[in-house]
Amino acid sequence: NLSKDDETPEQHSYKMLNFFDEKKELKLSVRSDQLIWIESADNYVKIHFLNKGKISSFMIRNTLLSIENDFINTSLVRCNRSTIVNFDKVKVLRKEQEGIFLSFDMESVQDIPVTKKYTDRVLSRFSNYSL
Repeated sequence: NLSKDDETPEQHSYKMLNFFDEKKELKLSVRSDQLIWIESADNYVKIHFLNKGKISSFMIRNTLLSIENDFINTSLVRCNRSTIVNFDKVKVLRKEQEGIFLSFDMESVQDIPVTKKYTDRVLSRFSNYSL
């Protein structure tokens, strides 16, 4: 009988994030710890995730707003007009004159800017993570 503290990382149950297209057809399922960020591309969203240690992308015909609404109260947070990030993957939040930037621990992922419209949302999520 293991208590929560005795669990090994392998026993951690990761949530699957299911992505549907505009017709509500399931197109992609990604473990929550593998999803990095989602960006809009016209009438599509491009989902970036880790696959075998490398970053892969998958396009789905859907809107960022629809994706955002599907994942309210998860680690996914909208940070600008065209980007949602998985806050569990953000390693640094940097406040500069130009605004706030989110950094990941992956060299190939550029820092993602947070626009004024989404600053409060991002900062409140960040403070929820702080101890």
